[in-house]
Amino acid sequence: MMKILLIEKNATVRFTVTRILIKEGYEVVSADNGSQAFELIQSQKFDVILTNIFLKYYSGFEIIHLAKQSALNKDAKVIVISDAFTSDIIKRLCDMEVDDIISKPFLPMELMYRLSKLFD
Repeated sequence: MMKILLIEKNATVRFTVTRILIKEGYEVVSADNGSQAFELIQSQKFDVILTNIFLKYYSGFEIIHLAKQSALNKDAKVIVISDAFTSDIIKRLCDMEVDDIISKPFLPMELMYRLSKLFD
């Protein structure tokens, strides 16, 4: 079973995405801020990290950097979700070599499609 770390500050989005992923057969661990995500990345291995950029305590950029430096999660695929992508943010994410970006709002079908393409 594929294990996903979902990092999202919005409780409604976090709950909805978690429900969708579990229904599709994924194991989901969630965090609502960068501090929780930091601890999880250091203690558990994930196949995918699905993160917002704008988080409390640590930004999504810092979380991505940490994951790529982590012995446990350096090979995890990274998808960034946000409702505030700018050209500067997209360029920075490309420079960080994230695997995908998804603009909110998104359909469950889009998320499932993007996840399936990560491991093709």
